[in-house]
Amino acid sequence: PSFVHTVPKNYILKNVSARSTPVMIKLYMYAQQQHIAADLTCDVLATYKSQSGEPRIANHTIQLPLFLACMLRPPIKSAAFKFTLETGNDPIPLTELYDDVIFALKESGQNVSDVVGNTEAQAMGFQTWVTNHLGTPATISILESKTGGRYRVQSDSLPALYLFTSQLEKRLNTYMAANINDKDKMAGKLVADNVSRIKCSDAMPLETYFDEISSHFDIRKKLQENYSDLNDTAHLFRIIQKRLLTRFKDRNATALGGLDIVMRETYQNILRLSDITQEAQHELIKRQHSIGCISKLLVQLTGMRLSMTASDRNLLETYFCPDLPSSTGSGGDGLEGVGWEEAVELSLTYLLKTALSKNPKITTKANTSPVQMPENVDSLRKMISLVFVKLEEGKSMTVTEQRSVDNNIESSTKK
Repeated sequence: PSFVHTVPKNYILKNVSARSTPVMIKLYMYAQQQHIAADLTCDVLATYKSQSGEPRIANHTIQLPLFLACMLRPPIKSAAFKFTLETGNDPIPLTELYDDVIFALKESGQNVSDVVGNTEAQAMGFQTWVTNHLGTPATISILESKTGGRYRVQSDSLPALYLFTSQLEKRLNTYMAANINDKDKMAGKLVADNVSRIKCSDAMPLETYFDEISSHFDIRKKLQENYSDLNDTAHLFRIIQKRLLTRFKDRNATALGGLDIVMRETYQNILRLSDITQEAQHELIKRQHSIGCISKLLVQLTGMRLSMTASDRNLLETYFCPDLPSSTGSGGDGLEGVGWEEAVELSLTYLLKTALSKNPKITTKANTSPVQMPENVDSLRKMISLVFVKLEEGKSMTVTEQRSVDNNIESSTKK
């Protein structure tokens, strides 16, 4: 994951014999303070050549422990963002849901009551390693009601909420699926495996999401201005260099006339603009990670409220491009490639013309016009709001071929 730093990143073995003793490799993983933890999935990849010299690849996916992304802290009673997850069953003690985190704390020689407090079964707090703009780490609190099986997840940092909300939903679904009794099975209370058993009816924080998008877009525009200023200053520096070289080659050279001072100041200006540009690049990457976390959180809340299947939730998440590589215009460079705003606007336009259209269809004509950075994000904001409105109206993310044919026949009949 992006928030993990691994040592070493690569490990080379000269040869591995068949049916030999397995070679154990130690990898040390550390949490970074630059990125918000959004996923605990780790991909282990091995590339090798067979005995005949053919290239092969083997990969394996593992789940990293939650305590790598946070540490236990006393819960906070009030926060800016709150979401309530409802199970409809008897409450499950948080000590059972997060027994792995508590075990890791005990292994470090600490007492759970000393760190969390005496109410760890009904309230628990997690502190991330990432700090906000004020320099303080985000704290996520999980509060459990004594009746009704309701769990409230809250924090002052909206991006940091995604990992813990998704982890809570996953752990509740796993626990409920493992402990459902035969009586509930006979009563038909068993929910399909691809649909979450958890519900959430809270309103989505779209305004905060839009503010984060605007901040990300403003940094992109600022970064473009920095690139332009840096390019002009570097061009000026090269011109001054050429003039100085011409003066030095002249046998009857005249006085520099302060040209050396101008060159020194121009060089210092280049260094200053480089530092400003680098800071803007780092800030842009942080904003991109925040947008990705909030996008996944909104999809998760929508999926729980509308009882969407796992495939529909994954499909909806891809339309918001939360994991757009930082090498594109959305990340470190801010200029090259297609930015996050352009990519999401194109994907949502396609979604609104196909599955979420008035007459849903499987595909539509692709847009072949050049993709350019928009002047503002007003159109994107309206498009995001429209997508969630369509989903609330009962539109489905998937369109079968038969459903598309029926819609086309019905549309032709009306005409």
